[in-house]
Amino acid sequence: MRSTGRERFFRGGWNTLEPGDLCILVDGTTWSGLPVYDVVQARGLSSLGESPGGATVIWAVSSPYPPYKADPKANIGALSAGQTTPLIAPDAFQLQLNELVQARFKLKLIDTAAGSGAKVDNFDLTAYLPGASLYWGTTQTPAPLNARMQLPDPADAIALPVQDANMSLPSAYAQDDGFLYAETTEMFWQYNIIPQFILKWNGAYLTPAGIAVALEVQGYDYILRERAPGTQNRTAVVGGVSINVPDGVSQDDIVPVPVQALAGSSARGQ
Repeated sequence: MRSTGRERFFRGGWNTLEPGDLCILVDGTTWSGLPVYDVVQARGLSSLGESPGGATVIWAVSSPYPPYKADPKANIGALSAGQTTPLIAPDAFQLQLNELVQARFKLKLIDTAAGSGAKVDNFDLTAYLPGASLYWGTTQTPAPLNARMQLPDPADAIALPVQDANMSLPSAYAQDDGFLYAETTEMFWQYNIIPQFILKWNGAYLTPAGIAVALEVQGYDYILRERAPGTQNRTAVVGGVSINVPDGVSQDDIVPVPVQALAGSSARGQ
């Protein structure tokens, strides 16, 4: 809650920014002089990616069958037992100037080769931000995302459809939000930083033909405007960072947003 007493909305467990908020973007590399931003626009993200449903295909054995489409920066090629991909920085996650995203992730298996034997649990996803330690864990203990952390989804157990066909069991688990347990995959990134991902195949054999892995995203998108520096030489420490407080602003109203590896964090007023 801001010092003005205005109520903050917690939408579905999200601790979100709102228009009228003030924030700084803490990236773990600068400890003084960060600009203060006004949040001028906030909206929910419907999806990120060009495949059906807005999924972002980050890896495939070969070019995905229609209607699925790999991200331009996706890794293409079969994986042997225990192999990992190079770092993947999807174009779908690139932002415009002064844009900030708060997002959660689900890992999805696209299997257009029915009966391939691929299992979504055989994949682990680890997220990184440039210059940061791995996300969703600590610098000492990796914490990859695996589908067992998600609510059950029929697409986790069946082959996804070929073009012009429906996915079977579309109503299974319809009463549940598939992102219900995704708060541990939440992170922020800004216009000049993009998250990167490494995918690991834990299967005992070479990845079967006809499969791909996609990320599904839920979150919020914010447009920021830099506030003019203060002229009264007021400084304060917010989120561990020393800043010059703009004129007419209470330091209690400035929300520190972690845009680098602060695992499990979300925007909170100090």
